[in-house]
Amino acid sequence: MFIGGVVYFNTSFIFQVAIKYLAFFSISKGVWSIFSSFALGYYFDWMGAVDVIAGISLILINFNVTSGYFSILAVLIGLKGLYSFMLSF
Repeated sequence: MFIGGVVYFNTSFIFQVAIKYLAFFSISKGVWSIFSSFALGYYFDWMGAVDVIAGISLILINFNVTSGYFSILAVLIGLKGLYSFMLSF
């Protein structure tokens, strides 16, 4: 959910170094999730796709590229985080 907040507020000037690490972590986690779900025969891994999209949007924010779609992506990322949190109970 933290990544969703960063994407929503476009705060690249505050978290310049942290955004690079979060983007790398998010893309790595998404790619790992997609490949592992393909290996298990599950071909619709929406959570991994959201992680990859989050990482790409963080890279774009790091290069000061903004878009109107970032607020929609931020809500989607936040809902994914909330869904994952609720499933942990």
